[in-house]
Amino acid sequence: MCWQIALGIASTAANTVVQAEQSRRQNEAYQANALNANQNATEQYYQNNMQRIQEEAKAVQQRMENKEGVLKAKGTALASTENSGQSTSQVLRDIERQGAKADNATDVNLKNAKANAKSTEDSIKQQTQGRIDSVAQGADTSIAATAINGLGIVAGAYQKNKYMAGNTASTGSGGSKGVTK
Repeated sequence: MCWQIALGIASTAANTVVQAEQSRRQNEAYQANALNANQNATEQYYQNNMQRIQEEAKAVQQRMENKEGVLKAKGTALASTENSGQSTSQVLRDIERQGAKADNATDVNLKNAKANAKSTEDSIKQQTQGRIDSVAQGADTSIAATAINGLGIVAGAYQKNKYMAGNTASTGSGGSKGVTK
């Protein structure tokens, strides 16, 4: 019986060590994957932010060009003597309106570019989390489960030994019970 208990306990201990090693390796794979996913996300965030900065710079440039165009058109209108019968103030207001319309279009384009950049950022975040979650973490070995398994082996060996002892005694092969001379 002792050798069965010792063998069961040794087997349980070996299984626990193997499970702990597998868990450690799985956790290392999870950590490496998470690190790679976060590095990739950082590069994507950088690209996205650079694009956003470029869009903002483009909008500032466009607004400056709009202002320049309005000023040139005003100068031309003031210098022109042929306003086709319209008053100079009406021509100047029309030029201002056209400039404001161009600025508004620039603002709308910038707003859309920012919304797209935000959407891309959210997508990067979801992809990164999905990539991290695609590798399972290793399960920790449970001391309680190992102890219960070990106790089960000990109890099983004890019951088997008790059964074998009782079975041997009742068949008469090991004792004097049932034998009369």
